[in-house]
Amino acid sequence: VEEKHTPTASANDYLLIKYEGAKRGEKRGTTSSYLYKLNRFSLDVLRAVLNKFGSLLTPGNLAGFLPIIGDALVQAHEEVKISALRLLSTIIKLPLPEIDNNSHVYFTEAVKVIKEAPSTNTEAAQAALKLISAMLRERKSTKLRDGHLAYLLQRLTSD
Repeated sequence: VEEKHTPTASANDYLLIKYEGAKRGEKRGTTSSYLYKLNRFSLDVLRAVLNKFGSLLTPGNLAGFLPIIGDALVQAHEEVKISALRLLSTIIKLPLPEIDNNSHVYFTEAVKVIKEAPSTNTEAAQAALKLISAMLRERKSTKLRDGHLAYLLQRLTSD
């Protein structure tokens, strides 16, 4: 009797990303300082795929990504924030209640990015402004705080 080989979980382990560093010497268990590049790359790839294949842009497909996008928005690395802002701008049209529930966080982080930018012409500031405008246009129920609106108007009139 010939035994059939069925793939097991261990056979597919090579496909998983290992966040632990190589087990050499004293650096046992440390993670790479470039993990943020992997996060940025994954968000950019997801956005590119969604732009190319519009049929994938459904609430069922993207509901699970919102916590990941939210975590990426509050992360310290600017590159990851920019990718998260762009991805969120892409999926803002979808009827997901979690976007409405977390809109204040998205607005606050976008305004923070603009405040940290030396000019509103930078890549980060442009991505944040596009997200704010898309949220105000697509999500009528979301509210931008008066202080944030006043700051944005003041900042934009100087440009």
